[in-house]
Amino acid sequence: MQKVSKAYKESMKSSLRERAYIMISFGLVNQEAQAKATVDNGSYAYYSNKDNIFGEHIDDTVYATLEEEFTKVDGSMFFLPRATEGGRYYDTGIVSDKLISEARCEVIISLNTIATDFKGLTINFGENYPVDFDIVGSTGQTIEFRGNTKSKWSTEEVLENTTYIKLVFYKMKNPQSRLRIYSIMFGYGLVYYNDSVMSSALDSYVSPIGADVPQFDFSVTLKNYDHYFNVDNPNSAINYLETGQEMDIMYGYQTPGSDTIEWIQGNHLWCSEWESDDNTATIRCQDIFRNMDGEYVKGLYSAAGKSYYALAEEILKDAGISEYYIDPRLKKLYSNNPIPRVKYKEALQIIANACRCVLTQSRDGKVQIKSNFMPSASIATNGEETYSNAANVLTDTPKVEYATLAGNYTPTDGTMFFLPRNGKAALTTGYVSKEISGANGTFTKNPVVTITMEAIRAYYGLKLVFGTALPAAFTIRTYKGGEPVNEYPVEKDRNQHHFDYSSRFR
Repeated sequence: MQKVSKAYKESMKSSLRERAYIMISFGLVNQEAQAKATVDNGSYAYYSNKDNIFGEHIDDTVYATLEEEFTKVDGSMFFLPRATEGGRYYDTGIVSDKLISEARCEVIISLNTIATDFKGLTINFGENYPVDFDIVGSTGQTIEFRGNTKSKWSTEEVLENTTYIKLVFYKMKNPQSRLRIYSIMFGYGLVYYNDSVMSSALDSYVSPIGADVPQFDFSVTLKNYDHYFNVDNPNSAINYLETGQEMDIMYGYQTPGSDTIEWIQGNHLWCSEWESDDNTATIRCQDIFRNMDGEYVKGLYSAAGKSYYALAEEILKDAGISEYYIDPRLKKLYSNNPIPRVKYKEALQIIANACRCVLTQSRDGKVQIKSNFMPSASIATNGEETYSNAANVLTDTPKVEYATLAGNYTPTDGTMFFLPRNGKAALTTGYVSKEISGANGTFTKNPVVTITMEAIRAYYGLKLVFGTALPAAFTIRTYKGGEPVNEYPVEKDRNQHHFDYSSRFR
């Protein structure tokens, strides 16, 4: 279940619905160039970092400098340490040593591979972007760009048979300023919407008993405008598609009475194969587990025992997976046995089965090992009556109520019982708060009931059964590992129920 607006939820209950949308986005990335590229030494500021720009970064770490229309006083920038102090600087990307107005800046990127072709280039310059610059390949091929107006700039130009590229910058948006580069990608992104998507299908297989690794298969058929995906077209995008390139599938819905399209993540998959003709192009994608066929051979016997959490992390690290989710409960479950010599995905499936978990892929493409059983729970309160039994809240057994002297609470219809003289309940009761509400219905000290589960779970509904005294308002708060997750305030319509504001909260 995804988080959506209230208008979205209400519309889903209607027999008539608004228009739905789909958005397909994927990148034509030269993965070999992206993995092997390095930035040569150049005239860069002492606090710049040229070694970490071939990943996706945002310009959220910026040092304040005395450049034209650059420094902000809104707390978003940092003061630079003195150059003589040394030490470690924040990851700022490439920053030129001199202002571009004083000396043009050249950035040379070695591809560290044989001469290659790649289609497109995407560079994140930040808010103060260059206006005029050139891209020069090792063969002398030069592409000139003038009048740029984008902070995240991209081009579809093809650079051919090159072993390096040289970026030459002449003019910035703010003339008296340095060049900054936060990230570089060898390729560019393609995005397609309803008008280009002819059809799509998502198939999934999940074994109900965890016998097999889950599978997700997606295919999309796009209109082949202007033969953009034809193989015999030298500039065709299909010639630069590579196995393993990532695709995001988003689904949109136009909420009633609004022009706004609300988007939710459908899936994040990896391209596996493609084909095209004169009219259409079909791209097929698959889940992350299909690329985890390497063997895990590092399983060792542990006399002291090792947590399943640590074992899963070792497998994922060896498989080259850096983003994942493992249920924290696995930190408390141990094994002496070595993981057998099997494929990475099968090793993770063994751990999931051993810990009563399910192995799956999240909508954003992350490996997940999540609990797949009803966890035991304990209940605690901040005070309850002597005849209260808060633990019974977790059961469906019928509960009784004892009559008290609370105002307008006790009926004389035989539905309530008298308390024994010792004040202890002989019959099954639920939770009865120690605190009593005042005449205005509020508490001096709000009753709190805390339910703690041994494993993390997601629930798509909650049923609370109250006694004769109904609360006018209460709040449900959820936590994960002690950290707040969500808060749900609940209020009842007083015109529909009779509320006794001098009764205890049940």
